[in-house]
Amino acid sequence: MKNLKSGLAVIMALSVLLGLSSCGKARSADYKLPDEFSTVTDEVIAQNSRYSLVWNNESKNVFLKSSSSQKIWGTVPYEYFQTGETSYSLSSPVQIEYYNSNDGSMNTLNALDCIEGNTVSAEKTENGIKVSYWFEEPKISVALSYTLREDSLLISLNSDDITEGEINSLTGVSVAPYLCSVKNGTDGDYLFVPAGNGAVMYTDTQPDDSARSFSAEVYGNDPVRKQFDMPSATEKIRLPVYGVKSGNDGLFAIIEEGQGAAGINALAGNPANGYSAVYASFNVRGYNRAELEAYATIILNNKRPKGKVFSVGFYPLENDASYSKMAAVYKEYLSENGLLEKSGSAQKDCMITFTGGALKRTFTLGIPHDVISVLTDFSAAEEILKDISKNTSADVDVRLYGFGRTGADKTYVGGGFSFSSKFGGMSGYKSLNGFCRENGIDLYTDYDIIQFSKSHNGFNSFRDTALSANMQRAAVQPITKNTVSYDEDAPKTVFLKREKLSDAMERLLESCGKNVDGLSLASLGNLAYSDYSSEGTMQKSALREQFGALIKKASENHKLLLSNPNDYAAGLCDVICDLPTQNGGYACFDEEVPFYALVYRGAIPLYGRALNLSVNKEEQLLSQMEAGIAPAFRLTETADRGLASSYADVSSRTVYENNRNDIAEILSACSDTLARLSDSELLEHTVLSKGVTRSVFAGGKVMYVNHTEKEVTVNGCAVAPKSFRLADEEGVQ
Repeated sequence: MKNLKSGLAVIMALSVLLGLSSCGKARSADYKLPDEFSTVTDEVIAQNSRYSLVWNNESKNVFLKSSSSQKIWGTVPYEYFQTGETSYSLSSPVQIEYYNSNDGSMNTLNALDCIEGNTVSAEKTENGIKVSYWFEEPKISVALSYTLREDSLLISLNSDDITEGEINSLTGVSVAPYLCSVKNGTDGDYLFVPAGNGAVMYTDTQPDDSARSFSAEVYGNDPVRKQFDMPSATEKIRLPVYGVKSGNDGLFAIIEEGQGAAGINALAGNPANGYSAVYASFNVRGYNRAELEAYATIILNNKRPKGKVFSVGFYPLENDASYSKMAAVYKEYLSENGLLEKSGSAQKDCMITFTGGALKRTFTLGIPHDVISVLTDFSAAEEILKDISKNTSADVDVRLYGFGRTGADKTYVGGGFSFSSKFGGMSGYKSLNGFCRENGIDLYTDYDIIQFSKSHNGFNSFRDTALSANMQRAAVQPITKNTVSYDEDAPKTVFLKREKLSDAMERLLESCGKNVDGLSLASLGNLAYSDYSSEGTMQKSALREQFGALIKKASENHKLLLSNPNDYAAGLCDVICDLPTQNGGYACFDEEVPFYALVYRGAIPLYGRALNLSVNKEEQLLSQMEAGIAPAFRLTETADRGLASSYADVSSRTVYENNRNDIAEILSACSDTLARLSDSELLEHTVLSKGVTRSVFAGGKVMYVNHTEKEVTVNGCAVAPKSFRLADEEGVQ
């Protein structure tokens, strides 16, 4: 047996921990090697007008062949397959990870062990083949179904088809690790990963023969899992997709089921086998982390959902494949599955977010207590909006953040479902809302119905909280601004039990009534979490069904704003804000690309992150212009040094008077250009050279952006350093 350490799969990261334990053993069926292994001879398993699905019995691999281009994609790279050689990594259509209860180790095995040991069975299915892989040493089997569809190949794993012995527990499965792969070193070939707004990894090898690796969970790390790592600035994966470009062809993958349990992994310029690859892995068993006597410990969950399906659809791209064409495929997929509806709202010149305030620790006669520090009340927000209009004539959307009973602190579910009197209460809100209505401003108020720390309004901070994989109350320490670390002494934040979310939504809608026009539900749109109190919500399951239904409910009578939302929510709202334009802090990426905007622009108004909080607002604005993303600003009337140690999302850089001139300057530079784009779709994006990009919008508009220090000329258009230029069509100003 080969104990391989893998830096690719998210689930493989557990193997570096020092000790492991299990809180129970659960399996769908007992492992038993069959007396005979069914086989299918070499043949075309399924075929339609566009593709053929071919099975090779000797290598136990599957190939997808295009009828038009003759391009062949395989669970082993077809070029390598033709050599007749065998590789432990390249020749394995599946990889498993498992926990050994005898010695506490995490181990990785590839399917080549089964293939060489003749412990693989295959049987035909409707339009495909089902292949079972029996790993004899750990006594674990898994089965993958390969199904040819009209436009794609679906590979799926059903938890009911997993069997285990007494000692080893399956924890993860990596599906077709080399189906989306390309040989190293070809110019123009790349891997696409969806971190941040989107990123590309070229397939060139490094001078030191090192590979560039990426690995992250879809929708981010599960917050109910104990975190020991320091908080980082890396961006989450919002869209469960990935792909590869190989010459004029490409293969685009959509994780269609089990997204919350999935991770996306990529290895570019791998010198070990000469191939670059991107693939999905699935956690098939939940786990939590603990620290016992300085030893990091994994605690496996004693449940595994029955009938749980994990699947990936692979969509071939032909004729000049690109990440832009991948986005077009994904947009169509979302529309067909009811996850992308055109908003009735128009994109304005900018988004303004007002922060109300936050709790501040004070002392009275030596006794500590918390009071609300007011940074902006409703009347101040109205005065600032009047001045912005006078100073810029800009049309704006407005979001209110931190105006609840305890400001921006996550104290009560939904902020207590009321406005604090410190900000002006409901009467102050009505006055501001009336002003916004008269001036055509859409006003959105943010409510967090997931995170809280104290019992209130019938939601108990002990009984009504989500459970982690070891069936304990999931609670996290807040992060300090000064040290960017978890504060172990601070009150813990908990997550509302998933079955209680509908109650919280009903309470929210009842409290808003007809008084609150627009809702902002940031956490509901971008915070994916598990709840092990119910089998249906383990491993971040049922997000699309549950969260999508809640968002639709909220939007029945209210306009809806979401902040950097995941795919199950993004296409159902009226406005999206806080979009990242950077690569998320990953050094492994070669290019940042606006994949998110390629999917959603034209259907939903898009706003970026607050420019006045950016470490490089000039570069951020240029990246936003590439994608037609409008600017945003976070503002307050005043600042309070006493909030420097606050856990709430507040900043001293938001005072309006200190940002007034910058706002006018930025809007003067980009508003007319964005107005010319209107709500047109972003159809195509291309990196022309390092720091120079071209974006094509519907209606023939072409945006050139120059991130470099020198003037460039593209198709007759001169673009100044650190600037952008919009042409009515290619080369015409």
